[in-house]
Amino acid sequence: MYKLLKLFIIPLLLISTSCTRRIQDETQFSHHDDGSAKPKIALLPVIDSSNSQMPWDLSNELTQSIKTKFFKSNRFYLTDEFDALASAYFSDPELNPFLGDLEWINEMHSTTEFVVFIELVDHKLIPKSAVRKFFNFQLTQSYTLDMSVRVKVFDIRDRKIRIILQEMTHKSFHIPWKFSSMGTQKSTWNKTAFNLSPIGLAHNQMIKKITTQIQDYILLAKMNK
Repeated sequence: MYKLLKLFIIPLLLISTSCTRRIQDETQFSHHDDGSAKPKIALLPVIDSSNSQMPWDLSNELTQSIKTKFFKSNRFYLTDEFDALASAYFSDPELNPFLGDLEWINEMHSTTEFVVFIELVDHKLIPKSAVRKFFNFQLTQSYTLDMSVRVKVFDIRDRKIRIILQEMTHKSFHIPWKFSSMGTQKSTWNKTAFNLSPIGLAHNQMIKKITTQIQDYILLAKMNK
């Protein structure tokens, strides 16, 4: 498996990074104004194992929102050295950081310092028990959006893989009945409107919680070495 990675995926990775690095460097800087280096981080796409069957790509939505949080903080340098592996690690159990061996990370010979893996484990809209009777029908008055997100952050400096954060975060959000179906039709919403919808706000709250935790642990690890 690892030989195949070296022969095919890693060369592709080098080609990919050489093409995109110029674009990325125009929008972010690897050092602070005082000359100190920012932590170099690889944020891989969110693994969506929730089976939520939403009509849009939850992985893409959450991944872009998380990257935006990191960009806006201006405290980190996001690398693209692992991007070519994105499609592979979704489907290959040996590349799954929550299931398989981690030796493939060392085989990347990357200048990245920290690698962040995030998995959306649960994303369920559950009718609440309270109902309103309407003639012979019972109408659900509201829903609960249950979300579970698993995070794993690796410090890979000096070619040593060390876990600095590993946790599962659970949160539940109240979703009014009249917004529950609207929130699942994201394609009909513009970005601003969706972000202000109950489901959009729930996603933003979860993203804020996990990104704050990730950033704090990375900055602490960077400061201690």
